Amino acid sequence: MFIFYPNSAHAAADSGPIVWGSPVLINNVPNYTDAGPDARGIAPGKFGSQFPRMTKMSNGDWLIVYTIYDNNGYTYDVNGGNKLQISKSTNNGRSWTTISTLADPGRDLDNGHIIQLGNGDLLMAARSVRWQESYKLPVYKSTNGGVSWTLLSIIDQNNGTPGSLGNPDKGVYEPYFYALDNGRIGVMYANEKHVTENPSYAQTISMKVSSDSGATWGNEIFVVKDTANSASRPGMPVWTKMNDGRYMVVYETCGTYNCNAFYKISNDGTTWPSGIGTLIPYQTGAPFVLSLADGRLVVTSNTHEISISRDYGTNWYLNDTNAWGSLASNDNLWPALYQTGPNEVAAVTSAGRSAPGLHNEGHNIQVKFGTFSSVNVGIVSGAYYKVVAQHSGKNLDVDAGSGLDGANVQQWSNNDLPPQIWQFLLQSDGSYKIKNMQSGKLLEVNANSSADGANVQQWGDNGCSCQRWFVEYVGGGIYRFKNASSGKNLDVSAGSISDGANVHQWSENGARPQRWKLVPVEGGITSGSVYRLINKQSSKALETAAGSLSAGANVQQWTYGGQSWQKWKITYVSNGYYKLTNNNSNLALDVSGGSLAAGANVQQWTDTGADPQLWKIEYMGNGYFKLTAKHSGHSLDVSDGSMLDGGNVQQWTDNGLDPQRWQILS
Repeated sequence: MFIFYPNSAHAAADSGPIVWGSPVLINNVPNYTDAGPDARGIAPGKFGSQFPRMTKMSNGDWLIVYTIYDNNGYTYDVNGGNKLQISKSTNNGRSWTTISTLADPGRDLDNGHIIQLGNGDLLMAARSVRWQESYKLPVYKSTNGGVSWTLLSIIDQNNGTPGSLGNPDKGVYEPYFYALDNGRIGVMYANEKHVTENPSYAQTISMKVSSDSGATWGNEIFVVKDTANSASRPGMPVWTKMNDGRYMVVYETCGTYNCNAFYKISNDGTTWPSGIGTLIPYQTGAPFVLSLADGRLVVTSNTHEISISRDYGTNWYLNDTNAWGSLASNDNLWPALYQTGPNEVAAVTSAGRSAPGLHNEGHNIQVKFGTFSSVNVGIVSGAYYKVVAQHSGKNLDVDAGSGLDGANVQQWSNNDLPPQIWQFLLQSDGSYKIKNMQSGKLLEVNANSSADGANVQQWGDNGCSCQRWFVEYVGGGIYRFKNASSGKNLDVSAGSISDGANVHQWSENGARPQRWKLVPVEGGITSGSVYRLINKQSSKALETAAGSLSAGANVQQWTYGGQSWQKWKITYVSNGYYKLTNNNSNLALDVSGGSLAAGANVQQWTDTGADPQLWKIEYMGNGYFKLTAKHSGHSLDVSDGSMLDGGNVQQWTDNGLDPQRWQILS
């Protein structure tokens, strides 16, 4: 028994895993007439606001720190320079109120980042600069939620006479906090101080650790230095703790790698492998990493592409859409990502205030919220699909329709037969077991091999990870199938377009023989057809009491006798929901009064098309389905698990028990 989910529901997958909403303006410093370019040659009057970084508070509020210009700079004003401004949101980022502004008079204050300590106090790191003269990474402390700040410590610094720290520059920049274990705080930053040493490093990513809540800082730890090329400039570090307990840092590498993004992983957050790290494709300049609650990693950068990994950086795939459009020089800069809900992320950026490619109007701070769809977009657990090779248009097929363990899997022209139809069964880790309709056996990699070219076959369910597949949406209605054991892709051998070409596994190469379309298969529940619904607990049928023709008549269970009032026409409506119409009365299955309460009665009623008459039908395995009322989210349920004729039918909180499971039989 299987269920048909219309193509319209599947086509929605093309919007990608994250769908972005409209922007929210956080800060916009108006343009003003300044006294001329500052120490960097920037016009203060058109600077606006830049470099946003958000922090979630223990009470659920959010803070954001960003850089503003509201003066002429220290070139024209001894007390001038960039400032840091802090705003607060009490409604999950939908609106913001400025609560404080912090200056270091006569210096440029920038690159702010806030962390909250276990006692509720806040620390904010920043860079404080007099260009080519003095570079400091101060730490400020707030004990009143960010309303006021006092200087606590200096992480690192380099000071000299005017001009002495230039050509090349010898500064420290871009500090980023993260909480380590045992109450320690780590901070990473970009460091040019080693450029005149032997060996010379144009820039490194350095780290220090505090064991006293930021009051003092330990010795410098090298996180990234390129021993192969002294001109490399790794910088802009952002780091996070992953769900497996390890730490990841992402960073740009300018000077030698075109500012492309790389990452490294550490077991303890303080000991980092040598070398330049591992490239993250399609990310360039100021990368930012977010570890989601479910373990996925999300990375963005100045390209504004969104890269997602579910295997801690081993593989990345791109979201179809991004929040801010691709990088056009200085239009949108320094984005950051935050999880703002179980299924929501926020993307904040310095948004350009002029047309793309024009950079003379500065920036303001904006945030967009994106909704995560299922990682495996468009795939319905329990549903059946044809799996179609993108390059050949041919179907994944079991050779000769064999029912045997070890039967070969190949591609073959479409014939609409069960050996080409596969059921997708979602597992707790986000992977799928893929079961052949003809044989009931699972798609697997032979002998649990990790080798390129290892054969793909069918076998009975034996619990091996070689029988599970991560099905990753790559855009345009196309997926790749990555084996959970080997990490390699389902692939048609040599890219053949012939019937009978073998299917095996192969390392990711981005080619079309590793890309597949999923075509939902019609059958089982066909929209507009008539079915009986048999309860798993009692084996009795859903019916209208006494065959009543009246609106408001009760719905109950009864031993099936083939009566018309024990049959229901199931009609697809939209967005995965169906209506069930009694075949005797032509009235709709309805939750009485549109109640939201668990235990509300189920009846038949005149078809209104309203949500209390719409039901999501989900396959739960072993031939049984769950029906969920759209308006309430409660399940169709036999009251008290009754085994008797006349047992009442109601809605009840989903509990996974047999009184909420139904066979749907023609």
